[in-house]
Amino acid sequence: MRIHRLQGLLASTHLIETESALFLVDAGFFGHSATILRAIRRLGRTPEELRLVLLTHGHLDHFGGLAGLRDSVDFETACHPDHVDAIERGGLLVSPAIKPGWERYVGLARLTMGWLPVRGTAPVTPLEDGADLSAWGLPGRAVHTPGHSSGCLSVLLDDGTAIVGDLVQGKRLPTLVPELPSMAEDVASAYASWKRLLALGATRFLPAHAKEFTAGELLATMSRDGIAPA
Repeated sequence: MRIHRLQGLLASTHLIETESALFLVDAGFFGHSATILRAIRRLGRTPEELRLVLLTHGHLDHFGGLAGLRDSVDFETACHPDHVDAIERGGLLVSPAIKPGWERYVGLARLTMGWLPVRGTAPVTPLEDGADLSAWGLPGRAVHTPGHSSGCLSVLLDDGTAIVGDLVQGKRLPTLVPELPSMAEDVASAYASWKRLLALGATRFLPAHAKEFTAGELLATMSRDGIAPA
């Protein structure tokens, strides 16, 4: 199994390649479908091998590219039950800012989203906490990890890799350590979700924004923030 990070305009997506199929975690913003299709073909695979697109949550930078991808190939889509309706109808969800300066970004997003050509895509399969992904041929499970939003899922693979969407901000300047996301509905829930993934055996974390990090690096951030690991 190989995981390929596909850089998008606002958020990255992750293409998982196995011998028998392809899987995608998040679909990116508008236009990202072309990036996904190019990446699949560069690997010598075909779009028809894409079996499942799992969305970590229903924010536009994570599902905006879904409709364009569906125009080219058929696959199953899944997400947490809380965000099924937003993705099927093309709903526009925004989490509140928790870091200084991000209130302007949130306000701008809410102001402009109504003008964007958002298309919903149905049907979307609801995935409950702990859903076994081996039914699609992917060795792992979906874990409900609220914090950034109530409907956030992480993909925890059997090898300890956790693809976490916006649950954690990856390593970037100036701190170069994992951090809370700039926007979140519930900070306490975010920390609880970090703890849960660690308790479930996550060792490598792949976020949608910035660079990946290890369990040790996440534990160091928790220690800095005064959060006990258990």
